[in-house]
Amino acid sequence: MSGTRTSSQQILKEFASVVTEFQRSLIAGTDNQDPLQLVQEFRSIAGEAALVCAEETEDQRDRTQFVNFELEAKLWYLVELLVSFRTSDAPMDDIELHDYNSNAVFKKAQLQEDPELYVVWLIIAWIQENLTVSPRPAELPTTKWSNTLLAGGLKSSDLDCPLREEGVQIHPKDNQDDHCFYKYMYELILAGKYEEVRRECEYSDNLTLGMIMCGLEDYVDPRIDLELAGDYEGHQGIKKRALWRRAVYALSRNPNLDKYEAAIYAFLSGTIPQDIDEQQLDWERMLLVYLNQIWNIKIENYLLEKERINKEELIEQMPSQPLSLSAVLNIVASKHVEESEHPIRVLMGAVILNTISPAVKSFIDMLLDAVKGVDQENDLLSEPYILRILTHLVIFLDKACPGVIEEGDKSKLVTTYVSLLNLYEQYDLVPVYISCLDEQDIMEAYSFFLSNLVGDSSRERQLELCYFFQLPTANILKRTAQRIFNDTEPHYNLADTVTMNSEVTDIDLHLISAVDWLMKGRLHVDAVESIIALCRRFLANGKVNSLSTFFEQHNMDDLIKNYELDQLSAKEEYPEDRFVQEIGQYTKLITGFRQYKNWENSSHTVSSSKNTSALLQQFQAFASTLRGLVTEFLVELTEHTDMPSEDRDMLYNIRSLYTPYLLIELHNSYTSTAEKLGVPSFLQEAVNLSTMVANETDKIYLLFQNSGKLKEYLHLVAKAVALIGH
Repeated sequence: MSGTRTSSQQILKEFASVVTEFQRSLIAGTDNQDPLQLVQEFRSIAGEAALVCAEETEDQRDRTQFVNFELEAKLWYLVELLVSFRTSDAPMDDIELHDYNSNAVFKKAQLQEDPELYVVWLIIAWIQENLTVSPRPAELPTTKWSNTLLAGGLKSSDLDCPLREEGVQIHPKDNQDDHCFYKYMYELILAGKYEEVRRECEYSDNLTLGMIMCGLEDYVDPRIDLELAGDYEGHQGIKKRALWRRAVYALSRNPNLDKYEAAIYAFLSGTIPQDIDEQQLDWERMLLVYLNQIWNIKIENYLLEKERINKEELIEQMPSQPLSLSAVLNIVASKHVEESEHPIRVLMGAVILNTISPAVKSFIDMLLDAVKGVDQENDLLSEPYILRILTHLVIFLDKACPGVIEEGDKSKLVTTYVSLLNLYEQYDLVPVYISCLDEQDIMEAYSFFLSNLVGDSSRERQLELCYFFQLPTANILKRTAQRIFNDTEPHYNLADTVTMNSEVTDIDLHLISAVDWLMKGRLHVDAVESIIALCRRFLANGKVNSLSTFFEQHNMDDLIKNYELDQLSAKEEYPEDRFVQEIGQYTKLITGFRQYKNWENSSHTVSSSKNTSALLQQFQAFASTLRGLVTEFLVELTEHTDMPSEDRDMLYNIRSLYTPYLLIELHNSYTSTAEKLGVPSFLQEAVNLSTMVANETDKIYLLFQNSGKLKEYLHLVAKAVALIGH
């Protein structure tokens, strides 16, 4: 659709805005927050969207979108009516019944005693308010049987004459006018527009229907029916309404009537029209006529029970056993299969029957089937508006009727809806829905979302919203970091080689983001612990370049200072921290590798460089750094008695991987530089490194044995000795 007002993203934003405002008021402690305000706003959004669709309809897709929004608006109104009634704790005024009261007072008492009947009345009102009546036909007649009278076909001007006398031939134009009139009257009556019907009867000289309409109201006398005194100015209605029903019912079965006239009498008497097929009576209207039957039967049965109707007067037999709401919906579904299968109408049925929780479970099962690929044509994924409606319905019910929806079901729907928002890149809308979950689900759902979020500005914005909705930010960020570490673990396997220029993969950057979240949340202690884990993982996998990238992007000095301040506030004395010491070792290692890389780049220009002295100075600085790393890297920490044994083993394995590597690279640098810079003594320096390896104080030879590099190193030493002999 060309209009932006009904675009999927715009609708998502408008619904989120409503929920955000409600949550904001709750956080602010506003006492007048009524959950029904949510559905009222939802209905308004859907209704406006339907109007826009109606104006912009260009093709079948637009028509479908209009129908969906229209049905949605009706659904929210139904939810508002029924949930407000079912959850209302406002006391009803007790009605004290007396024999002298009119039946209208007894009907009012029945509505208070029978909640199911009240629900029927609300649904009837809901349907009638939403029914659309066709424009008034221009050809509506102003007289009755005028053409037949002019043609001499009637001997009496009595309007009922054709029904009493056989052989009367009504003029075709009069039949046509009658059909047009009754069809329009039927639409008005179904929509509950009784005053308009009475006016049309006067305009068209149809006194019969006008008089029949008078029997719709029970007799009321406000002078004695004090309970209704405020609703009526004077007495009105009929006293023998049960007899009126039967008279109208009998009239509806006259085969000579126009089918719409018969349908009118059937509806007014509270029975089901016989000659109106499913095409002329859609889902809503068919539901209406069956509810109208329930309404009339239950009221009459109640009045019979209260002995307000003389059974002996009821000669004409009429249906007296009311159907259940469930049975009615099944009948309507059997006659309007396609309409009844529309997901919104399925939800309407669940709201009517007060079975929303089982319906939600059913939708969730469908959702899981769609996600698993069992049901490839599932509407929940192919038509995201259903997921939106269902999610907001569950959020509303959870606030209006706590406990009706299970936490697990709510969590599944909300998290799936968050995935939909993620798909539409509506990241700012996610936190408000996360805030509708309980704390454990908040951590799981939000950490999953955050763990996959990229972009520094997006992450900063999420933290702002996290604080705004007063979510457990610290726990969420900790769980996010943990999730990232767990999710990336299968991508790392312990290496037996070190790669200087290894590619920094997306997985590496994803792992680094775990630390980023903790640092952004100023969780310094957790950030330091996660950095330790990150460094160990990168180094154990030989990914020097990835660790170097991490240190380039983060200021370790500031982090360590904040970490130490946090630690000081937690205890009186601050002992030397092995985490800080370990990070210091890793920064020195990366510094050494950077010096090595710089030297390698410089050594390529040795032959063309005239500044041999500067190169020699650079080499000696680099060699000094590597010698220090060989003898010091992680040595003290691996001898730390307070460190858990698994940590010591991990650090020893890292030493076994990097110390032999550094020493071999230093050896090779000595031998190559001896030739390039013409310094023969560097060959002896290379050989002298073997003394460092062999001494029993440092026991570096054990690291060579552990890494399997001893044979390779001894071969290099022998080669260097041979070069010295030359």
